[in-house]
Amino acid sequence: MPSFLQRLLLLALGLHALAGWAAGPVLTLHLRPTYAQPGQANGLGVSYSLSAPTAKPRLLDLRFAMLVPFLVRNADQVTNLIVTDARGQVPMAKPTIREANGETTQHWPASRPVLGTVHVAYRVPVASAIAPKRGPHVDLQAAGGGVAGGGQGFLLLPALPAAFTLRLVWQLAPGTTAVSSYGAGDLVAQTTAEELTNAQFLAGPLYHYPAHPSNHGFSAYGLGKTAAEMDAPMAAAEHVYELQRQAFGGSAAQSFRFFFRSYAGSPFSSGVAAPGFFMMYLPPQVKLSDVHERATIAHEIVHAWGLGLKAKPLLDDWYTEGIADYFALTLPYAAGLYSQADYLALLNTDASWYYTNAQRLTPDRDVPAGKWAGRNAWTLSYARGMLYFANLDAKLRQAGSPHTVLSFANELLKMQRAGHAPTAQDWAALLGREAGPWAVADWQAMVDGQLLRPEPGAFGPAVVSQPVSTGFFDLGFAEPVSLLAGKRIKGLVAGSPAAMAGLREGDELLEAVNLIPVYSSFQQPITLRVRRGAEVLSITYQPRTGQAQAWEWVAAPSRP
Repeated sequence: MPSFLQRLLLLALGLHALAGWAAGPVLTLHLRPTYAQPGQANGLGVSYSLSAPTAKPRLLDLRFAMLVPFLVRNADQVTNLIVTDARGQVPMAKPTIREANGETTQHWPASRPVLGTVHVAYRVPVASAIAPKRGPHVDLQAAGGGVAGGGQGFLLLPALPAAFTLRLVWQLAPGTTAVSSYGAGDLVAQTTAEELTNAQFLAGPLYHYPAHPSNHGFSAYGLGKTAAEMDAPMAAAEHVYELQRQAFGGSAAQSFRFFFRSYAGSPFSSGVAAPGFFMMYLPPQVKLSDVHERATIAHEIVHAWGLGLKAKPLLDDWYTEGIADYFALTLPYAAGLYSQADYLALLNTDASWYYTNAQRLTPDRDVPAGKWAGRNAWTLSYARGMLYFANLDAKLRQAGSPHTVLSFANELLKMQRAGHAPTAQDWAALLGREAGPWAVADWQAMVDGQLLRPEPGAFGPAVVSQPVSTGFFDLGFAEPVSLLAGKRIKGLVAGSPAAMAGLREGDELLEAVNLIPVYSSFQQPITLRVRRGAEVLSITYQPRTGQAQAWEWVAAPSRP
């Protein structure tokens, strides 16, 4: 879920260059998992020293991301904070919450200027296993007898310079090991503020793949799953990684780390990626043999190559998320890693995300405002982008062009590797130069929200599109947004399919429901088990309203 996630992670701590910091300071970071009892982690002890950038006194303002608007913090707050400098303990003012430039941060200002090297120590408890809101897996969580989380999930830091030296030191319980995006165990690395906030950290009785991971190529680490469960899926993920490395011109010397954590949280898997790594959340019941889970892994590995456009948060995700879905589908299929049935299932998932989405005609410029306005609104950029790229590839073939979506994506990657962050304007210029005005016009229509209709040959000759009867996804009530056990129905719409099926205002949900499989189809009904007074009811209905012009893909007719 970068792309926009990468940009949000950077914004989350507001790590802008601070006047007065000289280049090349040293951040010595000590991390110590804490335990309620052996094998049950309950937090992370953090202490660090930051070398003085100047001999003069300076202001100190420590910042802590509140993980808004996604996960939202509750119990996972800074505790036991102690700050010292060359003059002794530094009194810290009461923290305040500030909102600026789309970010929400908790600020801990020092009550006096600090002098010399600053030492900071505190503890962050693990977050609730079920987040108040759905969001990227960057919060600090207990899993498999250890802890795992993103840097912005537990780091309370001052504004940092653009580049510095990180000295990472783990203080671990016997029989446990640790790894981060920088590598296994204690280490020294040259890094940036962005890399540190994006980084993932895991400690505990870690699973690892292969038997002897290295700092080159593919490796995997995780908490909460056994080798018997993970070895085969990780071997398959390594195959996908190698396939993509060759497609995107990656070096065999590059490292890619697949991280996972498994605990009883949300009912569906999800992940967050940045260049060089991917963190996946795996509910205990999830099977990585499922084709949708395999596609999620392939999608996030695409992100790890850095395919994306420079844009404001949530804008231009038709490219970043759409191209990840497109290559996660087409590259493994071309290599024989998906059966045709698997290919159609994945393709039609995105098709349903788009065609049953009430926001499908929303212009890209308005996507940020509506991203979380509906239960499947967040899927728009993924599906719109994937369908657009399939149409573009088909039209390039029809025109006899030597180019493909892959060759165009690699052109932008070349720009990026040369130090130029590509933008949507770079994409449009590439289309105009290498394909022609028609390609620019098609792109402009897509970002303006024009309905995408399948081109002949979109997704290859083995499948064809056909009209399908469906409606717009609509549960028929406003709350709860996430269907969790114990929540009550509010805002029931009179005359909606839900109301007509017998659902009532105030009904209590008895079981959590994973909505993704429901809105990942054109016709799948939903069943809610609810309590109404002393009565327990199962209510099944079709959560779609109206008529939506839509297409699905089926196997192409066999030729005689």
